[in-house]
Amino acid sequence: QREHGYLFLQHTLAVNDVLIAAELLSRRYPNININGQLHEQALKRNPVYINDGATTRAVIPDAWLDLRLDETVQVCLALEVDRGTEDRKAWRRKVRGLLVWAEGPYQQRFETTSLTITVIATPGERRLSDLVRWTEDELGGVDGPAADLFRFAAGGAEEFDPAAFFLSPRWL
Repeated sequence: QREHGYLFLQHTLAVNDVLIAAELLSRRYPNININGQLHEQALKRNPVYINDGATTRAVIPDAWLDLRLDETVQVCLALEVDRGTEDRKAWRRKVRGLLVWAEGPYQQRFETTSLTITVIATPGERRLSDLVRWTEDELGGVDGPAADLFRFAAGGAEEFDPAAFFLSPRWL
């Protein structure tokens, strides 16, 4: 692989921390199993393209997890780790793309309707507040499944017990 900068490396490590936390969670709780997972690197090799009305572009989350609870309930998470490097305009464009992706291309690629987009704001509460506000602005009163698609939390997986990270009421 070619060399990447410090910010890219920090982002990759933060994504890895979440995937490691998911693995530790599944080891601690036998009723929670990882049925599938894809890292951003794998998702980039086979991207999903959407047309958002203005352009055709790839939508590539930072990771994707397919969790099974008691082998019967499927919970799929598309992970977005925010390191505070995107401005409002770029974030809203990302949200627009994720909404189009969630309305059909996602189901076709992953063969499921289960989807929660989990956004982790590693810079902290202020950045979390900005991301929530920008996402709400982009949703602009959308009803139905899209209105309940996103979950937000501040911090990072390295800071928490895996159960607290995934299962606590910290998610907005």
